[in-house]
Order: sequence, then structure tokens, then C-alpha cells
Amino acid sequence: MILDTMAQAARYEAIHPRFKAAFDFIRNTDLSAIEVGRYEIDGTDVFALVQSYPSKAIEEKVFEAHKNYIDIQYIIEGVEMMGYTLPEKLTVQTPYNPEKDCEFYDHAEMTECIVESGTYAIFFPEDPHKPGCTVSGKAASNVKKLVLKIKL
Repeated sequence: MILDTMAQAARYEAIHPRFKAAFDFIRNTDLSAIEVGRYEIDGTDVFALVQSYPSKAIEEKVFEAHKNYIDIQYIIEGVEMMGYTLPEKLTVQTPYNPEKDCEFYDHAEMTECIVESGTYAIFFPEDPHKPGCTVSGKAASNVKKLVLKIKL
């Protein structure tokens, strides 16, 4: 799991050959005007999902993990808490669905990461994460987020 800003994005481009295309999409797209939906960057190898939603109480969210894609979750507007924990601390709630490349888990102890406008979190397949949570002690935030999916 990585939490950072675009000022440091170039240092992560060497991690995976498709990261540059994903970060270039962020750099070269007018994110203030982008509509909710799916955007093809490099077919199914790199694509973007633009989402808009109110953050929810931590108890309403569950952990998720993927097997075939890395997530780069970039906050365009708003702020949310993203939980992170180790896989061995989790119990499967919904078994892996290969069509959605997702498995869901019950709540567990976690590290809370505050991700605000202009920052991103990178989650690798071994990184269970709980996105979309309201920051503790704060009101719900209207979040506009870009989720870049990078195929392994």
C-alpha cells in the first residue's frame, strides 16, 4: 500500500510497466470536468472508473481485495478514510468473484489513511482495503474519485 501525491508519482512508475499510462491519464485529463463512468486507457490492461458518492460510516463498509488488478485510487474532490490491514487478520465474507476481480471480508483492526483531494492510494492484490469511509469525527464528505485499474 502506498499513499502519496502526484508530485511523487514518477518514482512509482518503475514498479509496474503500466503505471506510467495510469499516471499520465491523471496528469493529462481535466478531472474537474470528468463524468462518472468507465474510461479505457489501454483496453482491459489499464482503465479508469470515475465514481461519485457520499462517504459512509466505517461500520457500513467492508474490506475488499483483488487478484488480477492493482488499484490506484485518486481523490478528485472531497476526503475519505481508507482502511488498510494485513490479509491474515481477515475472514472472507463474500468469496472471490473472478468476473469482478473482488473478494470481500469482515471488519478487522486496521490502519486508517486519510485520503483527500489531490492524493492517491495504491493497493496491490495482497493489500486488503476499505475505501469510502467517513473520516472519524467528521461529517460525511461528497467524494469524487478516480480508480485506475492496472492489470498484473
